[in-house]
Amino acid sequence: MRGQSRLKVSISVAPFASIDEASPRFAENRTEPAVIVFDATVNLPAAPRLPHRNAAGWTAPDVVTIPFSTGFRYDGGVLCIELEGEPAPGNTSTWWPIDCESDGIQGTRTVIGQGCGPVPATPSATVAERSLRAGATPELLHVTTSDAASLLGLAIQPLSVPIDLTPFGAPGCVLHVAPDVAVPVGVRGNHLGRGIGSARCALHIPNGPASLGATLYVQWFDATPQGLAVSNGLRLDVAAAPAWLDAAMVSSVPVASGALPDSGRLDVGVMPVVQLGLQ
Repeated sequence: MRGQSRLKVSISVAPFASIDEASPRFAENRTEPAVIVFDATVNLPAAPRLPHRNAAGWTAPDVVTIPFSTGFRYDGGVLCIELEGEPAPGNTSTWWPIDCESDGIQGTRTVIGQGCGPVPATPSATVAERSLRAGATPELLHVTTSDAASLLGLAIQPLSVPIDLTPFGAPGCVLHVAPDVAVPVGVRGNHLGRGIGSARCALHIPNGPASLGATLYVQWFDATPQGLAVSNGLRLDVAAAPAWLDAAMVSSVPVASGALPDSGRLDVGVMPVVQLGLQ
């Protein structure tokens, strides 16, 4: 046995008829009261390294079985399976991943210029390309100093001519995006404790024809004790094709207090690999 995890599994039917209506807010995807079908500790087997990811089968030690303690009657509709898990104290596993299926549709991320400031990160602003798709919630990430005050600038068009910010007290900094919208975002320090932090902003892309192939430009702005700093710019192109895998996944981690968050990252056309067995 590699470790144990405390796990609660709840099942309900979503209050909507199409997966296109999936929400990044957990509660909006379930019908209350959800049925708790499992709430106990599961053993995580010591699975050896596989020669290929498709070599795993539905047998031990490559699978974790979760026996339901309560039945759930399913009469159709969008099935919502919710898993809440945490390591079992004193018997944690280093890493036991759940396999994931994706339709492979993704957008593109293009870096514009480079950032400036006290953090030598290249690029300092980024986003996962697989999250750039209609209906998804990409998380925009910016590496900066832990004492910075950050703004995320969003625009539908880039500047035709970049602006040198040296005359404004920011030598070596270049403005690539004149924001149509600016969003203040809190900066969190990292676990290294060396003055480096990250600003993160989840941006939901509406699920509809107007989002397919849409383009957005972003750039982060920091006020630091050393002065003004900016990130590199980004051109974000949303995938032109809709998801064909009729599934979605909302995922998150506990907040600083240890409490479960109200919302998470929504990925459409993505789902964990699970098998429902009948007994």
